[in-house]
Amino acid sequence: MLMDRNLFIEASAGTGKTYTLTKRYCAILDDFARQALENPEAHRYDPSNILVITFTRKAANEMTVKIFRDLKKLLAGKFIDEELAGLGQYLRQSGPEYRLWLEGTFSRHAISTIDSFCMQILKDYAFTAGLDPDFKVEEEVRSALFFEKELDRFLKTKALHKDPDLSMVFDELTVDQVKQVIQYMYEHRLFLQDWLHKMGRKPKEDMEKEIWHDWVQAYTPDFDEAHVVHELRQVLEALESPVYDESDAARCLLRDLQKALDAIPSGTTGIELRRVLCESVLPLLMTKNRDKFLSRYNGNKLNWKYLQVLKNVKESLKDLTDSLGLEAPRVCEAPNTLDQTGLRVLIAIHGLFVAFQEHMDRFQTRMGYLTFDDVILKTQSLLKQHENIRKSLSRRYVHIMVDEFQDTNDPRWDIIRMIASDEKGLLRPSGLFIVGDKKQSIYGFQQADVTVMKQA
Repeated sequence: MLMDRNLFIEASAGTGKTYTLTKRYCAILDDFARQALENPEAHRYDPSNILVITFTRKAANEMTVKIFRDLKKLLAGKFIDEELAGLGQYLRQSGPEYRLWLEGTFSRHAISTIDSFCMQILKDYAFTAGLDPDFKVEEEVRSALFFEKELDRFLKTKALHKDPDLSMVFDELTVDQVKQVIQYMYEHRLFLQDWLHKMGRKPKEDMEKEIWHDWVQAYTPDFDEAHVVHELRQVLEALESPVYDESDAARCLLRDLQKALDAIPSGTTGIELRRVLCESVLPLLMTKNRDKFLSRYNGNKLNWKYLQVLKNVKESLKDLTDSLGLEAPRVCEAPNTLDQTGLRVLIAIHGLFVAFQEHMDRFQTRMGYLTFDDVILKTQSLLKQHENIRKSLSRRYVHIMVDEFQDTNDPRWDIIRMIASDEKGLLRPSGLFIVGDKKQSIYGFQQADVTVMKQA
């Protein structure tokens, strides 16, 4: 089995993942035995130097039993698989003292779920993490009751102090909606950490400007805004032509267009002018559902003194929308005033949620409990903030195997990645073995072989 590189195995259920993981574990122990035979005075590696992360406790227990069973066979000089006759050759060559020692050290194995692994890290470094070493992981139902009570307390306190973020949010959402948003974010906070960090890296006003600028750049369609304004101004000259009925549909459209154009602040140019045209002017030339531009324009020729003027208006507007080369939905994608209000609410919600997280951290510290998500996030934070702990774990776990790999954006993966990295923070070239579903993205890694395990 390849030991000199990282391996990322793509596999689905029923493809022999457990078999592969258990046999690789034994191959690693066999390689440890080789190193001990070649250099008896060197440091001995044992099962505590192999980290195995599985998806469930049941899977961890089953794997532990299977590995220990295979190890005992190898230590007894037996073969565990006819197709893997070479596996265990160094274990079979090792002396009685080494075999007895290795079997005795198996109880120190590190085969567990990511939750259990992280809990052990936090208990080992509780003082550094600012935790009580005897902290408990609260049951889901009980922690939900704590959550509801503390969320109510938090919102009441914020309202009492007229918190500006809460005031902004309450202008657009009800109390129940605010609670639902915060609860959703709290339940999914494992996957929101990057977003929370990015949103909080600048003052609110600067962040609003940056995000708004990015939205406008990304979603405002490209067209010649100066040409559009010029053509519309020419069409609006028809307002000077007399009509018999001011309520004529074409006449009303022209007045609406003039009002919208006149409302554009003086000096507005470039992409901002395009955005404003998309928000308040071009929609006047669309159907009621704003799913397409009008194919024809209303207007009764009996209401106009000069029929050619009405005809020119209709033709000019049709030519203008045709010349844009835009589908109506693209116009409607451009950020508008409602989007800007939504952005301010989003930034306010970010501020509220960060404050609520801090509130819950203080509460949980007093109560001496964590949730499973807290365990993951606090472990991630501990490793990011303390290089010495990260390096210590990296030196300890010379081999890392992960089953049921899911997503590189998951903080769980970030924890594994940090432990599997070298002194410079780069992923080590060897020692990492990951099995993931073929539907997940496991290809974004350098110096790794990707193998497809086909259905047996």
